[in-house]
Amino acid sequence: MPSSAANDAQLHPPCQRRSVLVIDDETSVQALLRQVLVAEGYRVAAVRTARQALAVIRDEGFELVISDISLPDADGIELVRQICSEFPHVRVIAMSGFMAAIPMAMLRNAGTAAMLQKPFTARQLLCSVSELLHPLSASA
Repeated sequence: MPSSAANDAQLHPPCQRRSVLVIDDETSVQALLRQVLVAEGYRVAAVRTARQALAVIRDEGFELVISDISLPDADGIELVRQICSEFPHVRVIAMSGFMAAIPMAMLRNAGTAAMLQKPFTARQLLCSVSELLHPLSASA
């Protein structure tokens, strides 16, 4: 997921240490997302399960959650619904390698703000994050 810093500088404004929680049971996915987001200046935490995610959001608070839909301990769509209900200020990006098999209406009704089909590029990730955390500058 390499990123061209010169080309992306205008696309992705400084994030002012915005906070992002990554939920994925694959440590390699966590590491890649963390690397891309930290390089852009985001404060990033990562967890493997829905239970850990809810605890961390309650304790630390986050502005954005990027969650895999296939989690070992919970239905990812139900997790999105719970996050959006309990923490209405938190935006959620759902990701999955099987996005085509998931009804988009279910994800939207659960509160998902954006969706990413795995595998995705660093640019796709950063565009989605920027649109949600920096809506004015992302549309400029």
